[in-house]
Amino acid sequence: MWATDVRPQRRSCWSWSRRPCRRPTERRRTELQKHSYLFATCDAGGNLQPELVLAERLRARGHVVRFLGHRSQQRSVRDAGFGFRPYRTAPEWDWNEPDTAPVRDWELKPLQAFAELREKVLFGPASVFAADVLDEIEAEPTDAVAVDSFLFGAMAAVERSGLPSAVLWHTVFSRSDCDTPPDGAGTQPAKSWPGKLRDRAVKGIESRLWNKGLPALNEARGGIGLHPLTSVFEQLDRMDRVLVMTSRWFDFAALTGSPLPDNVAYVGPQLELGPVSSPPHGEVTDPPLVLVSASTCYQGQEQFLDRVVGALGALPVRALVTTGHAVSFSGPTPPNVEVAAWVPHSTVLPDAAVVITHGGHGTIMASLAHGVPAVCLPMGRDQLDNAARLVRSGAGLRLSPKASQRRIAEAVQEVLGDEQMTGAARRLAEAIQREVASDLGSAELEELVAAG
Repeated sequence: MWATDVRPQRRSCWSWSRRPCRRPTERRRTELQKHSYLFATCDAGGNLQPELVLAERLRARGHVVRFLGHRSQQRSVRDAGFGFRPYRTAPEWDWNEPDTAPVRDWELKPLQAFAELREKVLFGPASVFAADVLDEIEAEPTDAVAVDSFLFGAMAAVERSGLPSAVLWHTVFSRSDCDTPPDGAGTQPAKSWPGKLRDRAVKGIESRLWNKGLPALNEARGGIGLHPLTSVFEQLDRMDRVLVMTSRWFDFAALTGSPLPDNVAYVGPQLELGPVSSPPHGEVTDPPLVLVSASTCYQGQEQFLDRVVGALGALPVRALVTTGHAVSFSGPTPPNVEVAAWVPHSTVLPDAAVVITHGGHGTIMASLAHGVPAVCLPMGRDQLDNAARLVRSGAGLRLSPKASQRRIAEAVQEVLGDEQMTGAARRLAEAIQREVASDLGSAELEELVAAG
Protein backbone atom coordinates (compact mmCIF):
# COMPACT_ATOMS: atom_id res chain seq x y z
CA MET A 1 0.00 0.00 0.00
CA TRP A 2 2.83 2.38 0.83
CA ALA A 3 5.61 3.23 -1.59
CA THR A 4 8.92 4.69 -0.52
CA ASP A 5 10.00 7.69 -2.57
CA VAL A 6 13.70 8.11 -3.23
CA ARG A 7 14.97 11.40 -4.56
CA PRO A 8 18.73 11.40 -5.06
CA GLN A 9 18.91 15.19 -4.95
CA ARG A 10 17.78 15.28 -1.31
CA ARG A 11 19.18 13.47 1.69
CA SER A 12 16.12 11.98 3.32
CA CYS A 13 15.18 10.98 6.85
CA TRP A 14 12.37 8.68 5.70
CA SER A 15 9.36 8.53 3.49
CA TRP A 16 5.78 7.39 3.87
CA SER A 17 4.56 9.05 0.68
CA ARG A 18 1.87 7.07 -1.09
CA ARG A 19 2.80 8.34 -4.53
CA PRO A 20 6.17 9.10 -6.08
CA CYS A 21 7.03 12.75 -5.45
CA ARG A 22 7.66 13.63 -9.07
CA ARG A 23 8.55 17.22 -9.76
CA PRO A 24 6.21 19.06 -12.14
CA THR A 25 7.43 19.52 -15.69
CA GLU A 26 6.24 21.93 -18.35
CA ARG A 27 5.15 19.04 -20.56
CA ARG A 28 2.98 17.52 -17.85
CA ARG A 29 1.43 20.87 -16.97
CA THR A 30 0.06 21.28 -20.45
CA GLU A 31 -1.58 17.86 -20.20
CA LEU A 32 -3.41 18.62 -16.95
CA GLN A 33 -7.14 19.29 -17.02
CA LYS A 34 -9.56 21.18 -14.83
CA HIS A 35 -9.83 19.72 -11.32
CA SER A 36 -11.67 20.36 -8.08
CA TYR A 37 -9.62 21.10 -4.96
CA LEU A 38 -10.82 21.27 -1.37
CA PHE A 39 -8.83 23.47 1.02
CA ALA A 40 -9.48 22.50 4.67
CA THR A 41 -8.34 25.45 6.74
CA CYS A 42 -8.86 26.98 10.18
CA ASP A 43 -8.68 30.35 11.87
CA ALA A 44 -5.01 30.62 12.80
CA GLY A 45 -4.22 34.24 12.00
CA GLY A 46 -1.88 34.72 9.08
CA ASN A 47 -2.47 31.28 7.57
CA LEU A 48 -5.49 32.19 5.44
CA GLN A 49 -3.93 34.82 3.20
CA PRO A 50 -1.25 32.57 1.63
CA GLU A 51 -3.86 29.84 1.21
CA LEU A 52 -6.12 32.28 -0.64
CA VAL A 53 -3.24 33.34 -2.89
CA LEU A 54 -2.50 29.71 -3.74
CA ALA A 55 -6.19 29.08 -4.40
CA GLU A 56 -6.33 32.09 -6.72
CA ARG A 57 -3.37 30.77 -8.68
CA LEU A 58 -5.08 27.43 -9.10
CA ARG A 59 -8.22 29.20 -10.28
CA ALA A 60 -6.17 31.21 -12.77
CA ARG A 61 -4.97 27.88 -14.19
CA GLY A 62 -8.55 26.76 -14.76
CA HIS A 63 -9.25 24.78 -11.59
CA VAL A 64 -12.05 25.01 -9.03
CA VAL A 65 -11.22 25.57 -5.35
CA ARG A 66 -13.59 25.55 -2.39
CA PHE A 67 -12.87 26.03 1.31
CA LEU A 68 -13.94 24.30 4.50
CA GLY A 69 -13.16 26.50 7.48
CA HIS A 70 -14.25 28.48 10.51
CA ARG A 71 -17.08 30.99 10.25
CA SER A 72 -14.64 33.80 11.08
CA GLN A 73 -12.97 33.07 7.72
CA GLN A 74 -16.15 33.00 5.66
CA ARG A 75 -16.21 36.66 4.60
CA SER A 76 -12.58 36.71 3.45
CA VAL A 77 -12.99 33.51 1.46
CA ARG A 78 -16.24 34.51 -0.20
CA ASP A 79 -14.99 38.03 -0.93
CA ALA A 80 -12.15 36.35 -2.83
CA GLY A 81 -14.76 34.53 -4.91
CA PHE A 82 -14.39 31.00 -3.55
CA GLY A 83 -17.00 28.59 -2.29
CA PHE A 84 -17.07 28.21 1.48
CA ARG A 85 -18.70 25.86 3.95
CA PRO A 86 -18.22 26.14 7.73
CA TYR A 87 -17.32 23.19 9.91
CA ARG A 88 -20.40 21.39 11.10
CA THR A 89 -19.21 19.81 14.37
CA ALA A 90 -15.62 21.03 14.87
CA PRO A 91 -15.22 23.72 17.54
CA GLU A 92 -15.55 27.35 16.48
CA TRP A 93 -12.95 29.95 17.37
CA ASP A 94 -11.81 33.39 16.25
CA TRP A 95 -8.27 34.44 17.00
CA ASN A 96 -9.09 38.10 16.26
CA GLU A 97 -11.11 38.32 19.46
CA PRO A 98 -9.51 37.76 22.89
CA ASP A 99 -12.70 36.21 24.24
CA THR A 100 -13.02 33.65 21.43
CA ALA A 101 -9.35 32.77 20.85
CA PRO A 102 -8.77 29.06 21.55
CA VAL A 103 -5.49 29.85 23.31
CA ARG A 104 -4.82 33.07 25.23
CA ASP A 105 -1.10 32.72 24.65
CA TRP A 106 -0.35 36.37 25.44
CA GLU A 107 -1.18 35.53 29.07
CA LEU A 108 0.71 32.23 29.25
CA LYS A 109 4.26 30.98 29.43
CA PRO A 110 5.45 29.25 26.23
CA LEU A 111 5.08 25.67 27.50
CA GLN A 112 1.60 26.40 28.85
CA ALA A 113 0.62 28.01 25.56
CA PHE A 114 1.81 25.02 23.56
CA ALA A 115 0.00 22.59 25.86
CA GLU A 116 -3.26 24.45 25.26
CA LEU A 117 -2.61 24.65 21.51
CA ARG A 118 -2.00 20.90 21.45
CA GLU A 119 -5.17 20.08 23.37
CA LYS A 120 -7.56 22.66 21.92
CA VAL A 121 -6.39 22.99 18.30
CA LEU A 122 -3.86 20.47 16.98
CA PHE A 123 -5.04 17.16 18.43
CA GLY A 124 -7.84 17.46 20.98
CA PRO A 125 -10.59 18.05 18.37
CA ALA A 126 -9.02 15.73 15.77
CA SER A 127 -12.03 13.38 15.66
CA VAL A 128 -14.57 16.09 14.85
CA PHE A 129 -12.34 17.73 12.26
CA ALA A 130 -11.88 14.33 10.63
CA ALA A 131 -15.64 13.74 10.54
CA ASP A 132 -16.36 17.15 9.01
CA VAL A 133 -13.71 16.77 6.32
CA LEU A 134 -14.98 13.32 5.33
CA ASP A 135 -18.52 14.70 5.12
CA GLU A 136 -17.34 17.53 2.86
CA ILE A 137 -15.46 15.15 0.59
CA GLU A 138 -18.66 13.12 0.23
CA ALA A 139 -20.76 16.23 -0.39
CA GLU A 140 -19.06 17.38 -3.60
CA PRO A 141 -16.73 15.89 -6.21
CA THR A 142 -13.15 16.36 -5.06
CA ASP A 143 -9.94 15.51 -6.89
CA ALA A 144 -7.44 16.50 -4.19
CA VAL A 145 -7.41 18.00 -0.70
CA ALA A 146 -5.01 20.55 0.79
CA VAL A 147 -5.03 20.70 4.60
CA ASP A 148 -3.77 23.42 6.91
CA SER A 149 -0.77 22.24 8.92
CA PHE A 150 -2.67 22.75 12.20
CA LEU A 151 -5.35 20.19 11.37
CA PHE A 152 -4.02 16.71 12.12
CA GLY A 153 -7.52 15.24 12.27
CA ALA A 154 -8.26 16.61 8.81
CA MET A 155 -5.05 15.01 7.54
CA ALA A 156 -6.22 11.65 8.87
CA ALA A 157 -9.55 12.11 7.09
CA VAL A 158 -7.86 12.75 3.75
CA GLU A 159 -5.63 9.72 4.26
CA ARG A 160 -8.76 7.66 4.86
CA SER A 161 -10.41 9.02 1.71
CA GLY A 162 -7.51 7.90 -0.48
CA LEU A 163 -7.54 11.22 -2.35
CA PRO A 164 -4.31 12.99 -3.32
CA SER A 165 -3.28 15.07 -0.32
CA ALA A 166 -1.11 18.03 0.60
CA VAL A 167 -0.32 19.86 3.82
CA LEU A 168 -0.16 23.65 3.54
CA TRP A 169 2.76 24.64 5.79
CA HIS A 170 2.42 28.41 6.11
CA THR A 171 5.58 29.34 7.98
CA VAL A 172 9.22 28.26 8.24
CA PHE A 173 9.80 24.52 8.42
CA SER A 174 10.66 22.87 11.70
CA ARG A 175 9.89 19.47 13.19
CA SER A 176 10.99 18.02 16.47
CA ASP A 177 12.14 14.84 14.74
CA CYS A 178 14.19 16.57 12.03
CA ASP A 179 17.60 18.25 12.11
CA THR A 180 16.39 21.82 12.45
CA PRO A 181 16.80 24.24 15.39
CA PRO A 182 14.38 23.75 18.28
CA ASP A 183 10.88 24.87 17.37
CA GLY A 184 9.82 28.26 18.72
CA ALA A 185 13.14 29.01 20.41
CA GLY A 186 14.37 31.59 17.91
CA THR A 187 17.87 30.08 17.83
CA GLN A 188 20.39 29.81 15.02
CA PRO A 189 21.58 26.43 13.69
CA ALA A 190 24.19 25.06 16.08
CA LYS A 191 27.73 24.82 14.72
CA SER A 192 29.65 23.32 17.64
CA TRP A 193 29.19 19.79 18.96
CA PRO A 194 28.06 21.07 22.39
CA GLY A 195 25.49 23.24 20.64
CA LYS A 196 24.27 20.36 18.49
CA LEU A 197 23.99 18.07 21.51
CA ARG A 198 22.03 20.76 23.34
CA ASP A 199 19.63 21.13 20.41
CA ARG A 200 19.12 17.38 20.19
CA ALA A 201 18.28 17.23 23.89
CA VAL A 202 15.82 20.11 23.56
CA LYS A 203 14.22 18.58 20.49
CA GLY A 204 13.85 15.27 22.31
CA ILE A 205 11.83 17.08 24.97
CA GLU A 206 9.87 18.85 22.23
CA SER A 207 9.05 15.56 20.56
CA ARG A 208 7.66 14.15 23.81
CA LEU A 209 5.52 17.26 24.26
CA TRP A 210 4.13 16.94 20.73
CA ASN A 211 3.42 13.25 21.21
CA LYS A 212 1.21 13.94 24.19
CA GLY A 213 -1.31 14.61 21.44
CA LEU A 214 -0.87 11.09 20.01
CA PRO A 215 -3.72 9.42 21.98
CA ALA A 216 -6.26 11.93 20.63
CA LEU A 217 -4.92 11.58 17.10
CA ASN A 218 -4.99 7.78 17.25
CA GLU A 219 -8.52 7.88 18.65
CA ALA A 220 -9.54 9.97 15.63
CA ARG A 221 -7.78 7.58 13.28
CA GLY A 222 -9.39 4.54 14.88
CA GLY A 223 -12.80 6.14 14.56
CA ILE A 224 -12.44 6.27 10.77
CA GLY A 225 -10.81 2.88 10.32
CA LEU A 226 -7.11 3.79 10.27
CA HIS A 227 -4.41 2.03 12.25
CA PRO A 228 -2.62 3.85 15.10
CA LEU A 229 0.65 5.72 14.70
CA THR A 230 3.71 5.71 16.93
CA SER A 231 4.38 9.46 16.50
CA VAL A 232 2.21 12.41 15.55
CA PHE A 233 4.75 13.29 12.86
CA GLU A 234 3.92 10.08 11.01
CA GLN A 235 0.63 11.73 10.09
CA LEU A 236 2.55 14.35 8.11
CA ASP A 237 4.60 11.64 6.44
CA ARG A 238 1.45 9.88 5.25
CA MET A 239 0.41 12.89 3.21
CA ASP A 240 1.51 13.01 -0.42
CA ARG A 241 3.08 16.46 -0.10
CA VAL A 242 3.99 18.95 2.58
CA LEU A 243 4.14 22.27 0.75
CA VAL A 244 6.35 24.70 2.67
CA MET A 245 5.18 28.17 1.73
CA THR A 246 8.32 30.11 2.53
CA SER A 247 11.50 30.96 0.67
CA ARG A 248 14.16 28.29 0.56
CA TRP A 249 16.68 31.16 0.56
CA PHE A 250 15.34 32.27 3.95
CA ASP A 251 14.68 29.04 5.84
CA PHE A 252 17.32 27.17 7.82
CA ALA A 253 16.10 23.70 6.81
CA ALA A 254 16.75 24.44 3.13
CA LEU A 255 19.88 26.56 3.53
CA THR A 256 21.70 24.06 5.75
CA GLY A 257 20.78 21.00 3.68
CA SER A 258 19.13 19.31 6.65
CA PRO A 259 17.69 15.86 5.90
CA LEU A 260 13.95 16.23 5.37
CA PRO A 261 11.09 13.82 4.70
CA ASP A 262 10.78 13.10 0.99
CA ASN A 263 7.31 14.56 0.69
CA VAL A 264 8.46 18.04 1.78
CA ALA A 265 8.67 20.59 -1.03
CA TYR A 266 9.53 24.27 -0.81
CA VAL A 267 7.13 26.19 -3.05
CA GLY A 268 8.05 29.74 -2.10
CA PRO A 269 5.96 32.31 -0.25
CA GLN A 270 2.43 32.78 -1.53
CA LEU A 271 2.30 36.54 -2.05
CA GLU A 272 0.32 39.02 -4.06
CA LEU A 273 3.10 41.32 -5.19
CA GLY A 274 2.26 44.84 -6.25
CA PRO A 275 4.58 46.94 -8.40
CA VAL A 276 8.14 46.07 -7.44
CA SER A 277 11.13 48.22 -8.30
CA SER A 278 13.72 46.66 -10.58
CA PRO A 279 16.20 46.24 -9.11
CA PRO A 280 14.31 46.16 -5.81
CA HIS A 281 14.09 48.40 -3.92
CA GLY A 282 13.94 51.83 -5.63
CA GLU A 283 15.14 55.14 -4.25
CA VAL A 284 14.21 55.86 -0.63
CA THR A 285 11.74 58.71 -0.27
CA ASP A 286 12.61 61.80 1.77
CA PRO A 287 11.70 61.62 4.57
CA PRO A 288 11.88 57.82 4.54
CA LEU A 289 8.67 55.85 4.99
CA VAL A 290 8.44 53.34 7.83
CA LEU A 291 5.67 50.73 7.67
CA VAL A 292 4.53 49.18 10.95
CA SER A 293 2.62 45.90 10.84
CA ALA A 294 1.07 44.40 13.95
CA SER A 295 -0.33 40.90 14.27
CA THR A 296 -3.24 39.63 12.16
CA CYS A 297 -4.78 38.25 15.35
CA TYR A 298 -4.83 39.35 18.95
CA GLN A 299 -1.61 39.01 20.98
CA GLY A 300 -1.99 41.79 23.51
CA GLN A 301 -0.09 44.16 21.22
CA GLU A 302 -1.44 47.46 22.59
CA GLN A 303 1.77 48.36 24.45
CA PHE A 304 3.85 47.33 21.43
CA LEU A 305 1.93 49.84 19.32
CA ASP A 306 2.22 52.59 21.96
CA ARG A 307 6.01 52.27 22.12
CA VAL A 308 6.48 52.01 18.35
CA VAL A 309 4.32 55.06 17.65
CA GLY A 310 6.16 57.02 20.32
CA ALA A 311 9.54 56.03 18.89
CA LEU A 312 8.61 57.00 15.34
CA GLY A 313 7.18 60.32 16.46
CA ALA A 314 10.68 61.34 17.56
CA LEU A 315 12.34 60.48 14.22
CA PRO A 316 12.59 62.40 10.92
CA VAL A 317 10.47 59.80 9.10
CA ARG A 318 6.94 59.30 7.80
CA ALA A 319 5.20 56.31 9.31
CA LEU A 320 2.15 54.23 8.49
CA VAL A 321 1.03 52.02 11.36
CA THR A 322 -1.34 49.16 10.50
CA THR A 323 -2.83 47.79 13.70
CA GLY A 324 -4.81 44.88 12.28
CA HIS A 325 -8.48 44.37 13.07
CA ALA A 326 -7.78 42.71 16.41
CA VAL A 327 -6.92 45.95 18.23
CA SER A 328 -7.55 49.66 17.90
CA PHE A 329 -4.97 52.33 18.69
CA SER A 330 -6.26 55.04 21.01
CA GLY A 331 -3.03 56.71 22.08
CA PRO A 332 -1.65 60.08 20.95
CA THR A 333 -0.63 60.12 17.28
CA PRO A 334 2.35 62.31 16.30
CA PRO A 335 1.90 64.43 13.15
CA ASN A 336 4.32 62.27 11.13
CA VAL A 337 2.45 59.04 11.95
CA GLU A 338 -0.72 57.74 10.30
CA VAL A 339 -2.64 54.88 11.92
CA ALA A 340 -4.98 52.54 10.02
CA ALA A 341 -6.57 49.20 10.82
CA TRP A 342 -5.53 47.70 7.50
CA VAL A 343 -3.85 48.76 4.28
CA PRO A 344 -2.70 46.34 1.55
CA HIS A 345 1.02 46.14 2.22
CA SER A 346 1.73 45.58 -1.46
CA THR A 347 0.62 49.18 -2.10
CA VAL A 348 2.96 50.62 0.54
CA LEU A 349 6.08 48.46 0.47
CA PRO A 350 7.40 49.75 -2.89
CA ASP A 351 7.94 53.12 -1.17
CA ALA A 352 8.96 51.88 2.29
CA ALA A 353 12.51 52.05 3.66
CA VAL A 354 12.00 50.00 6.84
CA VAL A 355 9.33 47.70 8.25
CA ILE A 356 8.69 47.31 11.97
CA THR A 357 6.85 44.09 12.73
CA HIS A 358 5.95 41.59 15.41
CA GLY A 359 7.59 38.98 13.19
CA GLY A 360 4.69 37.36 11.41
CA HIS A 361 5.80 35.20 8.50
CA GLY A 362 3.60 36.92 5.94
CA THR A 363 4.83 40.40 6.83
CA ILE A 364 8.48 39.40 6.75
CA MET A 365 8.11 37.63 3.40
CA ALA A 366 6.27 40.59 1.87
CA SER A 367 8.89 43.01 3.17
CA LEU A 368 11.80 40.99 1.83
CA ALA A 369 10.04 40.42 -1.49
CA HIS A 370 10.12 44.20 -1.93
CA GLY A 371 13.72 44.50 -0.75
CA VAL A 372 12.79 46.25 2.50
CA PRO A 373 14.77 45.40 5.66
CA ALA A 374 12.86 44.88 8.91
CA VAL A 375 13.04 45.49 12.64
CA CYS A 376 11.40 42.56 14.40
CA LEU A 377 9.94 42.49 17.92
CA PRO A 378 8.69 38.87 18.18
CA MET A 379 5.95 38.22 20.72
CA GLY A 380 5.71 34.43 20.47
CA ARG A 381 4.28 31.67 18.24
CA ASP A 382 6.49 31.28 15.13
CA GLN A 383 7.73 34.85 15.37
CA LEU A 384 10.98 34.12 17.20
CA ASP A 385 11.95 31.58 14.55
CA ASN A 386 11.10 34.03 11.77
CA ALA A 387 13.20 36.70 13.48
CA ALA A 388 16.16 34.32 13.81
CA ARG A 389 16.10 33.68 10.07
CA LEU A 390 15.74 37.39 9.35
CA VAL A 391 18.84 38.16 11.40
CA ARG A 392 20.77 35.29 9.80
CA SER A 393 19.90 36.66 6.35
CA GLY A 394 21.44 40.02 7.25
CA ALA A 395 18.25 41.81 6.22
CA GLY A 396 17.03 42.97 9.61
CA LEU A 397 17.33 43.29 13.36
CA ARG A 398 15.64 41.56 16.26
CA LEU A 399 14.65 43.42 19.41
CA SER A 400 12.96 42.35 22.60
CA PRO A 401 9.17 42.71 22.43
CA LYS A 402 9.61 44.91 25.52
CA ALA A 403 12.16 47.20 23.84
CA SER A 404 11.88 50.83 24.89
CA GLN A 405 10.90 53.70 22.62
CA ARG A 406 14.53 54.80 22.59
CA ARG A 407 15.82 51.35 21.55
CA ILE A 408 13.21 51.07 18.80
CA ALA A 409 14.18 54.49 17.46
CA GLU A 410 17.87 53.53 17.52
CA ALA A 411 17.14 50.34 15.60
CA VAL A 412 15.22 52.19 12.89
CA GLN A 413 18.08 54.65 12.49
CA GLU A 414 20.57 51.78 12.37
CA VAL A 415 18.69 50.06 9.56
CA LEU A 416 18.24 53.30 7.62
CA GLY A 417 21.98 53.89 7.71
CA ASP A 418 23.12 50.34 6.96
CA GLU A 419 23.70 49.78 3.24
CA GLN A 420 24.74 46.16 3.80
CA MET A 421 21.41 45.37 5.44
CA THR A 422 19.52 47.02 2.60
CA GLY A 423 21.66 45.14 0.10
CA ALA A 424 20.88 41.81 1.78
CA ALA A 425 17.16 42.58 1.61
CA ARG A 426 17.42 43.42 -2.09
CA ARG A 427 19.26 40.20 -2.88
CA LEU A 428 16.58 38.21 -1.08
CA ALA A 429 13.93 40.15 -3.00
CA GLU A 430 15.32 38.95 -6.32
CA ALA A 431 15.26 35.33 -5.13
CA ILE A 432 11.77 35.57 -3.64
CA GLN A 433 10.35 37.23 -6.74
CA ARG A 434 11.66 34.33 -8.83
CA GLU A 435 10.00 31.86 -6.45
CA VAL A 436 6.70 33.72 -6.60
CA ALA A 437 6.80 33.86 -10.39
CA SER A 438 7.51 30.12 -10.64
CA ASP A 439 4.14 29.24 -9.02
CA LEU A 440 5.47 25.92 -7.74
CA GLY A 441 2.60 25.53 -5.30
CA SER A 442 0.00 25.27 -8.06
CA ALA A 443 2.25 23.00 -10.08
CA GLU A 444 2.70 20.63 -7.13
CA LEU A 445 -1.05 20.42 -6.56
CA GLU A 446 -1.68 19.79 -10.24
CA GLU A 447 0.93 17.06 -10.24
CA LEU A 448 -0.77 15.37 -7.29
CA VAL A 449 -3.88 14.76 -9.36
CA ALA A 450 -1.89 13.73 -12.42
CA ALA A 451 0.11 11.22 -10.37
CA GLY A 452 -3.02 9.83 -8.72
